[in-house]
Amino acid sequence: MNKFAKFVLWLVILIAIGLAAGYVITCVTNGHSAIVPIRTEFLTHTTTFITIGGVLLLYVIYALNKWSNSSDSSKSNSTLGSARRGKTATGEEKEAYFSAKLVSLKELKTNKDYHFCYFGDLKNHKFDGIPLRAERVGAHTEINMQKPIHTLVIGTTGSGKTTMFVDPTIQMLAQCGSKPSMVMSDPKGELFAHNAQYLRNCGYDVQCINLREPNQSSRVNPIEPAYEKYQRAHNLVKEVKVFQGKFDPKQFEPVVGATYGNEWYVFEGVAYPDKETLKLSLTTRKQELINSAYEDIQDIALALSPTSGQDPVWSDGARDFIRGIMMAMLEDSLIPELKLTKEKFTLFNVSKIAGLRDQGDDNMKTLKEYFSGREETSEAVKLANTVVATAASTAKGFLSHVSQAMNMFDQSIGALTSSTDLDFSHFVDKPTALFIIIPDERDTRHGLANIYITQLYKSLIEIANKDKVNITLPRHVYFLLDEFGNLPKIQKMKSFITAGRSRGIFLALVVQDYTQLNSVYGEQDAATIKNNCNIHIYIGTKDQKTREEFSKNIGEITLEMKNVSTNTSTSGQQQFDTVKSGMSKSSGSNVSTNLVNVPLISPNELDHLKPYEVVINSYGHYSMRTIFTPTYKNPDYHFIPSPPGHVVTKPFDEIGTYYDIKMRNKLVLKTEDDDDDDFDFDFSKFKKNDN
Repeated sequence: MNKFAKFVLWLVILIAIGLAAGYVITCVTNGHSAIVPIRTEFLTHTTTFITIGGVLLLYVIYALNKWSNSSDSSKSNSTLGSARRGKTATGEEKEAYFSAKLVSLKELKTNKDYHFCYFGDLKNHKFDGIPLRAERVGAHTEINMQKPIHTLVIGTTGSGKTTMFVDPTIQMLAQCGSKPSMVMSDPKGELFAHNAQYLRNCGYDVQCINLREPNQSSRVNPIEPAYEKYQRAHNLVKEVKVFQGKFDPKQFEPVVGATYGNEWYVFEGVAYPDKETLKLSLTTRKQELINSAYEDIQDIALALSPTSGQDPVWSDGARDFIRGIMMAMLEDSLIPELKLTKEKFTLFNVSKIAGLRDQGDDNMKTLKEYFSGREETSEAVKLANTVVATAASTAKGFLSHVSQAMNMFDQSIGALTSSTDLDFSHFVDKPTALFIIIPDERDTRHGLANIYITQLYKSLIEIANKDKVNITLPRHVYFLLDEFGNLPKIQKMKSFITAGRSRGIFLALVVQDYTQLNSVYGEQDAATIKNNCNIHIYIGTKDQKTREEFSKNIGEITLEMKNVSTNTSTSGQQQFDTVKSGMSKSSGSNVSTNLVNVPLISPNELDHLKPYEVVINSYGHYSMRTIFTPTYKNPDYHFIPSPPGHVVTKPFDEIGTYYDIKMRNKLVLKTEDDDDDDFDFDFSKFKKNDN
């Protein structure tokens, strides 16, 4: 029935009701006890009721029309979801729908997955996590946090990512009662300036590796752990304790199936019944430590000379040569007479050795001597021969790449890497915050930042692995890596991001867009990183591909769209590609209803968010649009300047810590005259520090 037919029907009904009501009222008002013939008064009352009824009728028609339109509108905007068509056992065809939707403010305040509290109450809660919302409402800052998980933040330059997310996250985590440790990459030094004193006031041990001003930095020798592992591997017997008497299994872990006599030995908490069993364990542990030291060196060399995509042979050869120098130095450290101490095992000396050239035709004579005459099993010789045992023209190409890899190690960086002031175990023992200031104007030093991030991450993994039951850290550690896309590729990032979460290590990676991530890590590794970041926070970007991908990941809704068309001829029938359709016989109009999938948030809408609004896509949860009130509009955040003062650092003793390989060659090799090319490594003259 069309609208005109409905109107006529309602009008007839109204007139009938008006006539009947007017007749009854006329009889009653005139005092008649029964129905009487129609009189003049009847017409008066009937006219009144018809008038009132007409007004009511117009209102009813208006309300029905509005309801009908809103019903159609709600259908056209109803979130039916994506349709999946299937058949029942009886052959009936049906459709099932799933709708993407946005989390409501009520859900944010009531759903325990989105832990809700006020900023001032964070210190009373023994939890920490990734902020999903930090909105200033009245006199309070309302916080929503999700359990700790890897997070990817998308914010281009000028989008407000620092004031809306990075700075607030640092201060929120510092307020949490659990007091997690933090590591921040700091491209401009702003994060340190904004938050260092605030963190100290919250009970944090604040450290800074300053690659912009190395003389104002904590010192860290990145190859020192390799030296310590190598030395320990060759001195394990010194850790063995000898016991006599009856063995008590309550004191130490026994060897399965072993019988203990009057004398037994303890190493790393395990009691061994005899020397033979102990020796097997010592040999295995020694090899593990040596392999770990070599792996550390390999990671550092890879960060200094990453594989080049265009012609990798040169970068790979340069990397092998750098590794060879470090391994040769480790071998030398076992000979006390050479005095290669921990203070001399530095990247500054590695760069000096790599850049050493002699006068004359054979400018690599000293380097060749340094790698000559070593044991046949020496890994150092094998690696270095890539350069020293090749043609002069080829060696020149390799050494050019070596020079590029090591050119950052001037005196200031030499001082920074000469010793270690930081103990990475402190990140677990007490609340610790480390800022790595990375000069955005000097990208030659970015590789060193990667080395420190990689080394700290590996150290934390090793600490977590010592807990044989939980295999996790007792204190969470967050890596807030601002401008992650501007750092050189962290070679082990793919394995780090998959191994870290279960051990209590969480990454918050801030990139300008997905395209930037793809360009640094390649599409495959970038996909692994994105897929392992279960929270994606969109602040803003102009990159169209990123907006399209983010919009797609948020999901779609299925809208029920109604279309009405009128046939100009009664002959024939229009065909519509619709899910539902109907034909009005009286008017010839055709009404079709289509189900159309559209993005919940379109790419264009992502480019026009409200001020301070972000969109969050969280795995296993519906997406949400929330507010992060920036630091400069929120009095709960405090930027406290550090007290004035100058950091006095220890001077770099370049001469005292220099390792002279020419002197080493004279001591080790038989070089009585320059014409003797027979370089025999005379181990009998020296006592090797190997037990």
